[in-house]
Amino acid sequence: MKKEDMKRLYKGEKTGLKLELNTIKILLIALFLSNNLFPQIPINGFDKYDVFDVEKGLSRMLSFNFDGDPYADLLLFKPTGNKLLLLKRQKNGTFGDSIVYKLPLNIFKIVPLFDKTSKQKEFIFIDRKAMLAGIYSLQKKGKPKLLFYTKFHSYPNNISTSVLNDNGINKILLSGSAFNGLSILFKSKDKLISRKIVKNKSYSNAIFIDLTNDGYPDIAAFNLLTDSLEFFYNDGSYNFRKARTIYIGSTISSLRSVDLNLDNYQDLMYVKGDSISIRYGDFASSYDTTTTISTLYHPDKIITGDFNSDGKIDVAYINYKNSILSLIFAKGSHTFYPEIIYTRQEGIKDLIPYYSKFVDGIAVLSNNGKLFTVTKTISLSDNIKITAGPEPGALNYFDDNNNGIIDLCFIDSFNPSFNCVVRDSRGIPKFYYSYNLFKDHSKIIVDNIAPNVKSFYCYSPGKKLIEALKINFVNGKVE
Repeated sequence: MKKEDMKRLYKGEKTGLKLELNTIKILLIALFLSNNLFPQIPINGFDKYDVFDVEKGLSRMLSFNFDGDPYADLLLFKPTGNKLLLLKRQKNGTFGDSIVYKLPLNIFKIVPLFDKTSKQKEFIFIDRKAMLAGIYSLQKKGKPKLLFYTKFHSYPNNISTSVLNDNGINKILLSGSAFNGLSILFKSKDKLISRKIVKNKSYSNAIFIDLTNDGYPDIAAFNLLTDSLEFFYNDGSYNFRKARTIYIGSTISSLRSVDLNLDNYQDLMYVKGDSISIRYGDFASSYDTTTTISTLYHPDKIITGDFNSDGKIDVAYINYKNSILSLIFAKGSHTFYPEIIYTRQEGIKDLIPYYSKFVDGIAVLSNNGKLFTVTKTISLSDNIKITAGPEPGALNYFDDNNNGIIDLCFIDSFNPSFNCVVRDSRGIPKFYYSYNLFKDHSKIIVDNIAPNVKSFYCYSPGKKLIEALKINFVNGKVE
């Protein structure tokens, strides 16, 4: 929609305010107290939405640079098949024709291996059904080549990788709820060597993480039988000893390491029920400082990144059951803004950070043949798409600060809420506001009280409820 059209619609709605309200039989008006705050969430243009058609049935993906150009490509696959689909990113931001590779062994999970220069040379994969793990190479020309594989007597489910500082050899950690303990894999000449770290225990997930701040990767693993996190310290030669146990009390998933507060100490993140738990690393390796992010839905997969480019690490997750993508932007080193449900699309199955030339964002894959990306809006054009919640319904416009830059307000019907998107001087969406409603409504009327104060009337013709919000966009108060 063009800017001129937005201005014209806004003025037309405002002049009809009193007339339309007078035609409604008002039986109830819901007013909000002035001490209620309207959280101002800095999205900073992170709302550009693109969708691409891909082959149906594919439900996993990873990002890598296939040919060394400035653009990141994507590998898509089905966890029970032996087919890889390569999507090459083009200069114009689209993906070119897909390249299909048939592999000699099935892929349940696949993770890129990096050398000391951070170049992707090979991929570690697991074939869970066949109880094996191996390494493929994927060259610029030719088909993927199976280099090595090794078999087990139990079912590997998860992969974590690390590079040993002094020789650049990749170490690979395998775990799984039906896998015997913990195993480390590494290449030795023309073989893939497996070494068992722990036997006869069940770890649903395990990751490499520098727990002791000595530059060597240690191991954090979740013991499924004791509902506990176990820490294994590395002596520098990849000999591990169990050093600590933290009782969690229930099953966790999506265990990962990330320096979330950017203090140069690795933090632990995991999903517990309908929440994301964070244990912050420190100089003493205590992991006693914690934060819990309550989520609207169970996070089936989480990722992190500075999505709104404000220097803080944010969190994104997907929920399979409701097919939603949610963003949780960081507010401070240990605090977060309220969750924003960005979109709802049928069949969402995977989520990854997606970084390419001039692109920082998220890629989401659905198994019904759709690939979605959410990235930053750099400039506006007539055909740009932006995310507007899972089920946007009633829509209107207003002008915060009366500066001629038309802003957007809408009602989301999925979780009934009133939402505003305020744009900066370039017209790029900058702030997002959201307030829960009692009911869903089909119309919004805007009253321009003052440059930074607006009243919004949410209602459905013939219904008995009007929800009125008077919002001060300077201090965030709602009355």
